[in-house]
Amino acid sequence: MRPSLKTLSLIRKTKSFSFSREETDAYIVEYDGSVYLLKEGKMILKETDAFFYKKLKEYSKEGDCVGILSGEEFFKRLDEISTIAINLTDKCNLDCNICFAKVFRQKEWSIEELKTFLEKIKNRRKLIILTGGEPTTRPDLPEIIRLVVKYGNIPHLYTNGIKLADPEYVKELKKAGLRIIHFTLDGLTDESNATLRGRHGLLLIKLKALKNLREMGMKVILSMTVVDGINTWEIGNMIRFAAFNNDFIKGIIIRPLVPQGRLNIEVNRILTVSDLIKLAENQTDFIDMNYLLEFRRLRYNSYRLIQKIFGKKYARNVSFEHFVSCILKKEGDSLKPAIEYEKLKRINNTIEEVLRGSRFYTLVSLIKNLPKLWDKELLKLATMGWLSRFNFAKLYEDAFYLKNRIRVYFSELSTMLNADFRDGIAVSYTHLT
Repeated sequence: MRPSLKTLSLIRKTKSFSFSREETDAYIVEYDGSVYLLKEGKMILKETDAFFYKKLKEYSKEGDCVGILSGEEFFKRLDEISTIAINLTDKCNLDCNICFAKVFRQKEWSIEELKTFLEKIKNRRKLIILTGGEPTTRPDLPEIIRLVVKYGNIPHLYTNGIKLADPEYVKELKKAGLRIIHFTLDGLTDESNATLRGRHGLLLIKLKALKNLREMGMKVILSMTVVDGINTWEIGNMIRFAAFNNDFIKGIIIRPLVPQGRLNIEVNRILTVSDLIKLAENQTDFIDMNYLLEFRRLRYNSYRLIQKIFGKKYARNVSFEHFVSCILKKEGDSLKPAIEYEKLKRINNTIEEVLRGSRFYTLVSLIKNLPKLWDKELLKLATMGWLSRFNFAKLYEDAFYLKNRIRVYFSELSTMLNADFRDGIAVSYTHLT
């Protein structure tokens, strides 16, 4: 019997980075049940489950194909940008086996250059992600944080946490105005952390750093990179660890490895977001792919509702970022979704019915259907979402970081290798080449 031919079908055209770091045409294609980014004759895996990928697209608004923004364009479109990442340094105090940061080598920003940039976005309430390399290797990090706060924006620190094992250093960062830390932790065994990050004894250092952050009242979002054959079995335990330390750990982002840059370990296969979800389903009784997609549907419907009533200005674009999330709540020793699946579906169906007519119809129908939409958890989420439209720092913190709740993200890490500009990913302004 002649073997059947596998067909390649186009999902959409987009743009991405070329392998020489220029903007180039690219294509999202389906092949053999998986989704790839096709550019310059090479296929980069985006998602092993094409059905899952298409569902995400169904519950999203495709972003403008922004591409690489020049300095002038960046400031013209500043109102559209809520988050700005600043790569403070290429230096690091680790030598990770899966590092891709050196692919993005840049000259370090000086304090004066940072001050000039921050003056241009003064009082805009942007989330400023301080990243690297490892930003804590900069001796002037506390001064940088003070500048971000001084100019009316909100600093977030992305760190491996090593320097935070020093309680005096944590005090210094808090005094400067830092409140939220994205903290890399790849598992709860030393073996997982050592294999991925190239250093034994790292787990104890990180746990000491987390203890310091808790004692100083800082808020933490954990970031876990999952690599097939190394720490796949730790996903469920990591979610539980985050949830049962919810007094200061408020979220966890679980990402697959992106095979870019240094890769000094043998990897059996590259995982994607749907693979991580399926692993979590097998390890827990509170993660379910259908629920995550329904929650994504709620996020998209909420965007549509705000846009319909108040206009696009107040509706943060739910672009086709490749992630899903949910909010879990603690009940005794167990975890469960904050909103039950069937109730979530009813809420989504009601919102979609409300959205079918004109703005006037939507307003009248919304009032009429309020009893169907009423849910205490939904009210909390709505409050959080509304405040996030304006990046009201303290109010947003209070709304987002709910007691006995944890937000779980399964997310692709977008890099120059797999970037799809129609995902709504804008390459932020930089004065450096």
